[in-house]
Amino acid sequence: MLLAATVGVAVGVFPTASLAAGPPPVKQKVKVNIRLDGTSPNSGVEVIIKPGHPACRFKPIVYPVKGDGFIQDIPPIDVETLSADRDCSFAIVLKEPGQPDKVFRRNLQINAPSEAANGKPQVLQCYLSSRAIGGKPALAPNPVATNPPADSTRKR
Repeated sequence: MLLAATVGVAVGVFPTASLAAGPPPVKQKVKVNIRLDGTSPNSGVEVIIKPGHPACRFKPIVYPVKGDGFIQDIPPIDVETLSADRDCSFAIVLKEPGQPDKVFRRNLQINAPSEAANGKPQVLQCYLSSRAIGGKPALAPNPVATNPPADSTRKR
């Protein structure tokens, strides 16, 4: 009986809602500029920008690559971060026809509301390479393994 009264008092003193509450989410606009090397203007490449971890929230963006691969006209993204250090991770997916998706991860520490500069968005510069120059080159077959030695070179 004494134990039940003690537990009841302790629960009343420490409300659980205040213990579970974390820092308030930080919201900021982020402008993503991408420089993509190794693509041609009509290659059909798409870039998808989506959150890289659960503490970073925004709507995913799908953007076709046009021109020389320098993408500056992506509209600013409304980012919300729930982490205490205001870290936000961006997963940038490169979709090339006939190739598996290639994922690049970039991080940005979101400015606190007091540090935001006149409502200007933060800028995330990304320099990426496509599979054409970023993938592993095809290795030539080993000529020794594929061709047996000639009879004149064998030891007798």
